[in-house]
Amino acid sequence: MVRVLHIGESRRDSRTTLARMTIFIWLLCQLVCAEEWCKVATVGLQPHYEQCLPDGDTLVRYTIEVVPLRLDDVSVSADVRIKILGDGRETKPITIASADGTHTRLSVERIDVGDPRAIELDSGSTDWSCERITVFRDSKYWIFDCVADASAEENGDLPRYLLSGNKIYNVSIQTGSHKDSGTAGKISMMLLGPLGKSNTKVLGTNFYTGSYLTFVLEAADVGEVDGIILFNSAEADPWYCEDVRVTSANDNVKTFQVKRWVGEPYESSVEITTAEGTSVTNFNETTPIDIQCHTRAIDIYAMAVRKPFNITVRCPMNCQAAPLSHVMGSSLHHSSSSICAAAMFDGVLTPSGGEVVVSVVGPLKQYFGTTNPNNHMESEDYEPSSEKPYYSFYTFLNQSIDSIDSNVRLVDAFGKLSSFGRLEVFKNGKWGTVCNKGKFGVFNEAAANLVCRKLGFKRGIHILENCSNVNDQNLCVPRGYPVSYAGLMCMGTEDDIANCIIEEATVDCMAHRDDVVVKCTNSMTHDGVGFGTLRLVDASGSPTSTGTGRLEFYNNGFGSVCNENWDKRAAKIACQEMGYSGLHKGGMVGQDCTDVHGVNLCAPLTQKISAVDFKCTGLERALGQCPHESAEDIYCTHEQDVILSCAGNGDPSEYRHKRRVEPFIPAMKKLPRTVNLTCYDTMASHTEFQIPPGEFAIAMCPSGCKGDPASLKGTFIYTEDSSICKAAVHAGVIDDSGGEIVVIRAITQLVFYGSVMNGVTSLGAHKLAGEFSAGAFMVSRATKHILAMQLKPRKETDIPMDLKPLTGADATPMPPKVKWFPELGWKGFNGTATDFVSLSNFPNAEKIKTLRDFTFTVQFTPTDIELDGKWRTLFSFQGCGGLTCAIDNMGEVILEENCRPELFKTTLFPQIGRHTTITIVYYSPTRDLGFFADGKLIASKPTQFDFSLQGDLILGKSAETDSDFFIGQIHSLEVFDYVMSPNQVQHHNRMLKSIDGNRIHSRHSSTRMTVEGNLCLSKCVKMRSPAQESTNTIHGGPTNPAIHLGCHDSLEDERFNGATGDQFLVSCSRSCTDPLLALKGTKVYTPDSSICKAAVHAGAIPREGGEAIVTILHGQESYDHCMGHYGVVSNKWNQPQMRSFSVRRAPRRCNAMADTGIFVLKMHPGTRVLLRCPPGCGEQQPANVFGTDVYNPISSVCQAAIHSGQLENRGGEVEIEVMGSQESFTGTASHGITSLASGQYLKSFRIIRGTAAVS
Repeated sequence: MVRVLHIGESRRDSRTTLARMTIFIWLLCQLVCAEEWCKVATVGLQPHYEQCLPDGDTLVRYTIEVVPLRLDDVSVSADVRIKILGDGRETKPITIASADGTHTRLSVERIDVGDPRAIELDSGSTDWSCERITVFRDSKYWIFDCVADASAEENGDLPRYLLSGNKIYNVSIQTGSHKDSGTAGKISMMLLGPLGKSNTKVLGTNFYTGSYLTFVLEAADVGEVDGIILFNSAEADPWYCEDVRVTSANDNVKTFQVKRWVGEPYESSVEITTAEGTSVTNFNETTPIDIQCHTRAIDIYAMAVRKPFNITVRCPMNCQAAPLSHVMGSSLHHSSSSICAAAMFDGVLTPSGGEVVVSVVGPLKQYFGTTNPNNHMESEDYEPSSEKPYYSFYTFLNQSIDSIDSNVRLVDAFGKLSSFGRLEVFKNGKWGTVCNKGKFGVFNEAAANLVCRKLGFKRGIHILENCSNVNDQNLCVPRGYPVSYAGLMCMGTEDDIANCIIEEATVDCMAHRDDVVVKCTNSMTHDGVGFGTLRLVDASGSPTSTGTGRLEFYNNGFGSVCNENWDKRAAKIACQEMGYSGLHKGGMVGQDCTDVHGVNLCAPLTQKISAVDFKCTGLERALGQCPHESAEDIYCTHEQDVILSCAGNGDPSEYRHKRRVEPFIPAMKKLPRTVNLTCYDTMASHTEFQIPPGEFAIAMCPSGCKGDPASLKGTFIYTEDSSICKAAVHAGVIDDSGGEIVVIRAITQLVFYGSVMNGVTSLGAHKLAGEFSAGAFMVSRATKHILAMQLKPRKETDIPMDLKPLTGADATPMPPKVKWFPELGWKGFNGTATDFVSLSNFPNAEKIKTLRDFTFTVQFTPTDIELDGKWRTLFSFQGCGGLTCAIDNMGEVILEENCRPELFKTTLFPQIGRHTTITIVYYSPTRDLGFFADGKLIASKPTQFDFSLQGDLILGKSAETDSDFFIGQIHSLEVFDYVMSPNQVQHHNRMLKSIDGNRIHSRHSSTRMTVEGNLCLSKCVKMRSPAQESTNTIHGGPTNPAIHLGCHDSLEDERFNGATGDQFLVSCSRSCTDPLLALKGTKVYTPDSSICKAAVHAGAIPREGGEAIVTILHGQESYDHCMGHYGVVSNKWNQPQMRSFSVRRAPRRCNAMADTGIFVLKMHPGTRVLLRCPPGCGEQQPANVFGTDVYNPISSVCQAAIHSGQLENRGGEVEIEVMGSQESFTGTASHGITSLASGQYLKSFRIIRGTAAVS
């Protein structure tokens, strides 16, 4: 830190002492918010001081080349920033485009992130785009194609561009052969491997039904390909992919059985991987496999079963009528059984279809069939041959449209809930369609309104088109599906369908050729066309099929639009209003309607002209919102009709509002809460298990059930008097540490086989053959969707927000009582017994023991979350009553009170490699517990927890045993002695993010660098940053401190990223007149010109350097040359530039008589400053001057100038130069002023020259 000077003279009158104390106090105040500075050596200058880089970080120079995308409707002028992402680190934002345009090449100094892996783009809400970004560092370079990583966008992150590469991959893709398997959408793919993932590769749009296409891709080396991600950009046009085959350059072939729909209304992307623990052993956590009613389990998985795992499949509707389906066994099935038919037989699935979880387990000797009286389906007995490999499986429901919390629903052509689709009504425990016509009645508009009001919309529209072709889709359900009613008619006053006039379905209705179709909407307008409605027509007046045609505008009838003042902004708004993606061929703005590809598209003479003179800003959402003229007397001819050409898939007709599907998020039924079990509990122990066959309940097993003597009979399927938790251990669903399970009610078996598995012995049992009954159960793992369905709807009003904070809701959080960060050199938590941190002796740790209300905030990044039955503990307190925060064996963050079986499930599933901040708040009077993820409240409820934090706090493992080790980084832990409000949590989270953005995973080193890239020659000490100096001081202002430039620095330096008109104060501290330095222009210079040489050329600074003002200007078409000051010659340049700059002399600064030179502490040695002194400074006594020739910075500058002999008492201009550190300052008497002696100081100054004031 700065050494305080020691006064060496005996002259210490009261005024001098008071002045020095004031200066001393001012210095201490300045150091409170100080930054670290150190001494450096720069070629050509004496040693000086620069700001230190945060500990451990190193700077490197990146050169970035940007190739912007230049399209008619894409702007290259926007505020665009990027971050370079490397090995767990990222740079601060780098501006690559501004209002003046895109910087195609620039150089910046940023933190060393290792080898760049990705680029994160922040273009705000603009449509800026690029073709390619290249990053250079030293002799290496990395190329990034501007194709966003779609997986990052799906997670809500900013777009990321991944590395391009030159490794060759041959990819073959088989599209499904059944109807509508193809798509017109854009298909893309990403390769996954142990070395990372490739950038997204666009494959094209030619994926028609049954096609087999081969592509040669050039992408980054990801190692041995073990996974792919497929994307489909189409809306309501999904693509069914059978399989993908990838051949690498070394002839290594990987085949991925996709068998999934890709694209809306299904998942827009699917990930298929062969890695253990993902799509093979944990299918249920990937996208569901789309199968047919007859698809067998062995068709999906045909290998040996080493341990139980789940597969999630999606079954279509109406599988009860599938002719090729075959079911062997009841509840527990042979692997040759049809999955969907087996699920329907077991009571898991209804004719509505849905997602089914298939639990794959080992084989049994025999499978027992029966008849299900509820659906009249049959299964067969089967005794398989031991010579053929096989396994067993059972099913439970993951999700279905049957779970809608309503007795009416609309179903689209894909079998999904929608606001536009086939009407179905729940009747007598079954869902069925509604037939348009009965014997006496016909479905009416009032019934459509009632249906839509029940679904949360304002009104309904009865679609009169036949269900077989609505919006080019078949909404009729196949024959065999139930029919609920026919001829439903309502009066408009009913509040339920049952109160309307209803008829039983006729025989004709069973064919499902007349199913009712309804569209729900929140628009209350009539069905007629509204003012300003657009349509795009061809020469015949029909809606165009090519996206190109004559634009028509509704104004008491449709008419053409006159092209006066028509521009691309108006054209783009019109295209987007009609559902197109943008302009094609620039929208054909200015195209003559008389000849459009040889066709006359002008309107007939009898048609009106509806509008003219559109003046759009580009922000409007509809063309009618733009200022325009729409009077009856528009003075135009039809030869001036607007021709418009749009890109993408839109609807050119005026009826698009009737076809548009409005967003719909249906309210779904919630599952009951988890049942907490003991090791002895059976199916008779809890009423939650008294359910029909095929249904399930969620339960929590304690630890230690493996060795309990509880009864257990059966293998994979168990008798109802068996211990549930012991069965779960026996089946391999959980280990002896316990966990959450799904308990499925099953059909009684004739024989229950005994076995020894996972260290547990089960007995056999025989049951007498009798009627169909639910006298057995099975166990499996719950999916994330099922666990999430236990929660209340995530609406702001449903989440308790009154956690009784002890401070104001909008107050800034008070400092934490305990704050832990990793020590220098900490390597992270690697899952071993030594990788943990105990805070038992940590400062203030004893204060945690007294807490009743508290807030914990933890920042962490997991690097391994394997679903292998192990937990990962973030932190834990020793002893009963302590708080434990861990990631469970399903990958979910849970909270628990030690020695209490209740778990607080947060629904947060952290992603590997993703930085996450969690906040836990607890209010003891009501025992309310709240959980925040990245500042957002996601779980909150009253609990039975009564925490006692008396034990030691342990990070990275269980506090009681050497187990449950966390793998990854814990970046910080903070403990507060009060309950933060949600606003405070958000504020604190933003603060943590800003800190993290400035210093990311610092690589600690004993060598320190400065922010300017120089090596520190001394220890970093704290000084106040020049940028923090108040703007109210005489030496302040928006351009201070001066930017210290070298001779080669130009406008392309990122420090000059700014808008046209911005001004920067710069300091040139050396002679920059070398002829080899670039200098192009006269008065206005090119952006690659040397700024300091330009300043000398323009006469803004002397040859030796000084301060000047740089002003950013618009680019010019050419730049002239001339000989400037000091013989410096500039060059001529005839190529246009985006930006230019001018240079002028820095303004003179005025000093008061008593003003000191303390401001030099913020300046580099060698910097020169011009000041103006008032008259009479020499008469002020006692003088405030320390030193001779070289002065202490607390000296009065004007009095020092008189003392040096460079200025007279009548005042004038003084030029001073900032000097480095001085060990001591000597006092002398000179020119009527006596200076004092003092000790060492970091900076000093000397008087160069003075110019007397002109009277």
